[in-house]
Amino acid sequence: VFGVPGGVLPGRTGPGICGGDRSGELGLPHGTGLRAAALTRLGWRLAEPPLVECLFFVRAESVAAARTRVKICGVTTPTDARAAADAGADAVGINFHPPSPRSVGPLMAAEIATALPPFVAVVGVFVDPDADRVRRILDRVRLDGLQFSGDESAEFCRAFGLPYIKVAGMASDFDFAAFEARYPDAQAFLLDTRDDDLAGGTARPFDWSIWPDSDRRLILAGGLDPDNVAAAIAATHPYAVDVASGVEGDVKGRKDAALVRRFVEEAGRAQV
Repeated sequence: VFGVPGGVLPGRTGPGICGGDRSGELGLPHGTGLRAAALTRLGWRLAEPPLVECLFFVRAESVAAARTRVKICGVTTPTDARAAADAGADAVGINFHPPSPRSVGPLMAAEIATALPPFVAVVGVFVDPDADRVRRILDRVRLDGLQFSGDESAEFCRAFGLPYIKVAGMASDFDFAAFEARYPDAQAFLLDTRDDDLAGGTARPFDWSIWPDSDRRLILAGGLDPDNVAAAIAATHPYAVDVASGVEGDVKGRKDAALVRRFVEEAGRAQV
């Protein structure tokens, strides 16, 4: 049914296509479940450029007309990942920063990534990591993009060949224009509340009136929840919104499926 191994399919294997189902490219029903890696093992060669892109990392010219996307960050179990996908989230974040209560190891991260359907992006979250550690994780976990929340340079961020998000700590005296100029190839900037002791995850909103005027992709984070996300979108018109603690119950790191669904619904309602 697969024809002769060594055939060429458009697109590439690995990160950037969200591990997507490639069945349709062989004339099989979509949903058969053939991912790029499986086709490669069967002997198929996947050529550049990608047939489909990860929907979270769309082309720049699409930003203005696109809806606000949703990233559920700090996912710690496959069950929570599936709940996020079922609710309509565009991306999930897997935290690899050991001090974080939402940090997971490579084995669990691989299970989370495998649990997600095609076209839901998997973003690895790091804070000033060792480059070798990032590469070891990439060898074991299918990630579509990276998020760097520390003091990493642009040279470091781009070294892994994946789209990357750079986190900016927002405060009234922060020069975002100078900051974004230092990362010309960042796929997006995640704007979170600045905290000298925490690298993200503050669970506190910053003053949305300082939202920068930029033609880059800007992701709003910091203290978002189902009750305020619509107002946050109306105030800032971000490319995407990012939430972690705002969709959790009593256990830090475990998502409440009902809150996740409400958050996604409210984010969508804000654009109607």
